[in-house]
Amino acid sequence: MNDNTINSLRAALEHSPNNIPLRTLLAETLLQANRLVEAEKEYTLLIKSTPDPKAKIGLATIFFRTERYSACNVILEEVIDKGSNDLDTLVLYTKGLVKENDLHRAIEIYQKVLQIDPNYTDEELDSQL
Repeated sequence: MNDNTINSLRAALEHSPNNIPLRTLLAETLLQANRLVEAEKEYTLLIKSTPDPKAKIGLATIFFRTERYSACNVILEEVIDKGSNDLDTLVLYTKGLVKENDLHRAIEIYQKVLQIDPNYTDEELDSQL
């Protein structure tokens, strides 16, 4: 996505600031563009406005990328405790746990990933766990 797309989404939000799908699209676009400070602001606003776990997962992704692993893991643990079995969420949580050196819990979560998809591989996780 380019700056024109982001600017267009922001302009649309000026006219419809409570439009959650539009704000979600902006947050996701900023995250994809690696504009993490801006994306964090949008995801933080979303978390206050919607119970959709995508907002929390997006914020956790930002925390992971900015090496705030503890914050990342707290958010993902909450999402997973509410029943999420999303593979990408579980993998991100496993990686966050490894970064915090909680290898016992990381192995436990990675085993859950492998139960969901026995063919799943991740070079980094496979070598560490």
